[in-house]
Amino acid sequence: MTVIETTRTRVRRITADDYDAMFEVYSDLELMKYVGDSTAISPEDCLRWMHITLDNYATKSYGLFLIEEINSTTCMGFVGLTHPGGIPHPEIKYTLKKEFWGFGIATEVVQTLTQFALMTGWTTRVVATVSPEHLGSQRVLEKAGFVREADTCNEDGTTTAYYSCENPVRSPAPNSSQRM
Repeated sequence: MTVIETTRTRVRRITADDYDAMFEVYSDLELMKYVGDSTAISPEDCLRWMHITLDNYATKSYGLFLIEEINSTTCMGFVGLTHPGGIPHPEIKYTLKKEFWGFGIATEVVQTLTQFALMTGWTTRVVATVSPEHLGSQRVLEKAGFVREADTCNEDGTTTAYYSCENPVRSPAPNSSQRM
């Protein structure tokens, strides 16, 4: 089921058939450098995450989504809204395969999904966390309309940059369309 489309992408719910694509993305150590604890996902955790996502669709209408090229079924990466640690407002997460970096695709998808979530009533606020060293991801969030708030000091001594978006600050990316 397609959730949103932009001029270059289709963002859709995952299915059981997407296990290989999810495992390929989340087991790539270079892609995981700034995700979670920076480790590759295990096959068992990938399957568990798929089940959690399917449950989230049933209970929240959202979760992790697969990003495809608009005119094909090529997996470009994943984007989604999650509640890590039971936080009240969903956190947007996104990971693109390396060959799609640097083309504005992450900004396009993050902006459109965030605005869709806010306008459809899925939530009143979307948050994002990012490593202060991950400047590319910070630029994505800022271009997508997120505002940086106070950084968070973690128990392990690291710092996390905290962003939020409470309303559709900017219009969708040029020539993008939104649909359920």
